Amino acid sequence: MKQRNIYYNSTFDRMIDTFVYSLSIVIIAVTLYPVLYTVALSFSNRIAVESGQVWLYPVNITFASYLLVFRHPLIIPAYFNTIFYTVAGTTYSLFLTAMGGYVLSRRDLIGRNFFTFLITFTMLFSGGLIPTFLVVSRLGLYDTIWAILLTGAISQWNLIIVRTSMKAIPTSLEESAKIDGASHWQVFTRIYIPLSKPVLATIGLFYAVGRWNDFFTALIYLNRSKLFPVQLVIRGLLTGMDTMNVEQSMVGGGVGSFTPTTFKAAVVVVTMLPIMCVYPFIQKYFVKGVMIGAIKG
Repeated sequence: MKQRNIYYNSTFDRMIDTFVYSLSIVIIAVTLYPVLYTVALSFSNRIAVESGQVWLYPVNITFASYLLVFRHPLIIPAYFNTIFYTVAGTTYSLFLTAMGGYVLSRRDLIGRNFFTFLITFTMLFSGGLIPTFLVVSRLGLYDTIWAILLTGAISQWNLIIVRTSMKAIPTSLEESAKIDGASHWQVFTRIYIPLSKPVLATIGLFYAVGRWNDFFTALIYLNRSKLFPVQLVIRGLLTGMDTMNVEQSMVGGGVGSFTPTTFKAAVVVVTMLPIMCVYPFIQKYFVKGVMIGAIKG
């Protein structure tokens, strides 16, 4: 006779399960609906949007908004700027974080606890925006790509996660490598980096998403439009600063096909699509990487 599952004997347990599943479905729906609605808007005809017919799926499908996106004078250059900032910034930040985590994980590092305290202290107290802006300006980084790449290169939280992960690597591996004549750099690149791939992939995703979505840094430190990331251009569109350009393009491209609303929706879809395509390839490392870095302090 098959033994009954002891976890589902009571009505209360079934009620709790029903509540949890129902709440999860509601959260998924609330999270997913704005994305689906934005996609539907971007593909819908002008008349359908203005008459309020679009709720979940496109009505009278048209690609006019996407054609206008790629005709916009600022979108394509800003898109490539964002790709460059994301790839270069994530690589640079991940490399510095991995090196910092390796150093702080060293048990023979003199003052390791003191340096860790200083890093943790800056999570609670920082110099602020104005001192940071003055430093960037005095160093000659204002209105350059270095203002985007160098400011905020390392997250203290990510550094602590990487340090904790590397701290869990057995020291016997390092000792064996040193017996064979390996240097610190060889130990770092051939032992610690390969064994830390899950946590580094997770941290890399954090950095990439942050870099891709960041517009405030460019808003503060950039003045030339040719250096703007696409998020800053989108901000101008969504706040109405560039509506006139959109309306002028509509006159040349056919007023009946799209509106500024569908154009903005298309820009949002084009902007979020790349980072959504990257996530499935890193998702398998995500939970494992976070847990590795969070088990021990």
